[in-house]
This record gives sequence, structure tokens and C-alpha cells, in this order.
Amino acid sequence: MKRMLATLAGAASLASLIVAMPTTAHAAPSVFKFYNANSGRCLGLDFDDPSLNTVNTGYECFLKTTHWTVDYGVKGGGLTMLRNRGTGECLDRSSTGGREVYMSPCSSSDPGQWWGSTGPFHMTSDWGRYLTGWADGTVSIAPRDAVGDMSKATWTAELQPV
Repeated sequence: MKRMLATLAGAASLASLIVAMPTTAHAAPSVFKFYNANSGRCLGLDFDDPSLNTVNTGYECFLKTTHWTVDYGVKGGGLTMLRNRGTGECLDRSSTGGREVYMSPCSSSDPGQWWGSTGPFHMTSDWGRYLTGWADGTVSIAPRDAVGDMSKATWTAELQPV
């Protein structure tokens, strides 16, 4: 509970994270862990084989594959890209409305890699769907009515030492 309160106290919307990030090319990027409010588990990649690009919340939060940098870029409008520190790839989703979430090489021209947020900390796609952590540890994009308990679609950010 103490960690959760500290995390909630330090958590901000994705847009606030962008404002707080350094804007010079020489500054080191900030590193975050994203905790799912429902499960308390971290957003990350398959521990056994990160090359599978399977995004989930089922593994330990100390792993490098649960550390993310927030890349702001040319798209603007409060949208950002989430780059995994373990693989260097970005969180991606189908740009055709599918529910799958996966990793792919970062590209500012890929609309599936741009994420927005709504408070308290819901990561959303351009299509009004939410990044959702399910009870079985899987992660997908889901519309509000499919999420049910919105704590499954609530993520808190915890700044990590670099």
C-alpha cells in the first residue's frame, strides 16, 4: 500500500510526463515503469523470450524489459511513443482497429506507436480505446465498454534511476 501511495503521488498523466522531460538532444531520457492499477504488475515483455514481442503484465518489475522511455516527437498533440529499454523497440498496436499490442522497431510514421492519455492515467489510442491489463497477464487495446473495471486500464508511472 505504501508503494502504491508513493506511486500514485508520483504518477502523472502521460502529457505531464512529456512536459517534464528534457528537451535537449544531449539530455538522458527519463525511464519509467508502468504499473497496472488492477493487478499491481508492470507493463513488460515475455521474460523467457523478449524477442517474441509479447507484451504482458505477468513478470517481475525489476526486469529491464519492464523499463520504458517516453519519446515525444513530431506528431504533437500530447501523443508520445513508449520505447522498451530491454529491446529498444516501441509499444505498437494495429492501426486497423485490432486489439493486439506488440513491439516493433520505433518509427514516428507508424500511427500505431503513438499513445495519448486521459486522467488519471489511461493510455489511449487515436481511436478512443484503452491499453488494458487483463487478469491472465495479457495486455490488449479495448473499448471502454469492454474494459468493465477501469482499474484494468489505469497505469501509474514510477520514475526509475538511470
